[in-house]
Amino acid sequence: MAMIDEVLPAWRHGERHRMTIDAPRAAVMRAVEEVTWGEAPLFRGLMTLASFGRARPPADASILDRLTARGFAAGGGFAVVGRRPDEVVVGVLAPYSLRGITPLEGEPLEEYARFDRPGYRAAMNFHFADGILTTETRVQPTDPRSSRIFRLYWLVVRPFSGLTRRAWLRGIQKRALAG
Repeated sequence: MAMIDEVLPAWRHGERHRMTIDAPRAAVMRAVEEVTWGEAPLFRGLMTLASFGRARPPADASILDRLTARGFAAGGGFAVVGRRPDEVVVGVLAPYSLRGITPLEGEPLEEYARFDRPGYRAAMNFHFADGILTTETRVQPTDPRSSRIFRLYWLVVRPFSGLTRRAWLRGIQKRALAG
C-alpha cells in the first residue's frame, strides 16, 4: 500500500502521472528529492507565471525543498508528511481565508485528521515501484462550499497541473539516469 493512501485515503479531485525510469530505486528517489527548477524549466516558468512574476524559483534550488519551505509565494506551506525508501508524500491544509494555507507542524497526519475548517486537504506523492515512478495528487474539500469553489479552480488549473507534473517527472528521469 502506498503511504498516500494513509495520508489522504478519500479524495474528490485528483490526477496521476507516471514515467518509466530504468534506474535503481535509490537513484530515482534521490532525484525526486534533488531535482532542481532548472531541470524542469516548464514547471519553473508556469510557477513564475502563476505568481504573476513575484516569485521566480532559483534554477539551482530543489523543487521539493522550495515547495516545502514556508513563505514561498509560488508554492510553500507543503510539508513532507511521509517518507520511505520508495515514496515521499507531501501535504497541505488550505482553509479558505485571507491567510491562505496552514503550514503543517508537529504531527502532520494528526493535523490532517483534525482539520475541519472550510477549505481542503491536499496530498501529493512520488512512488517508485517496478521501474515506474508515479506521482499522484489528491484533494479533499471539507465542506460543500469549498467543494464548489475548488471544482471551478480545478477546471482552470488541472491542465497546467498536469503539464507541471510531467515536466517534473522528466527532470527526475533525466537526473536519475545521469546519476
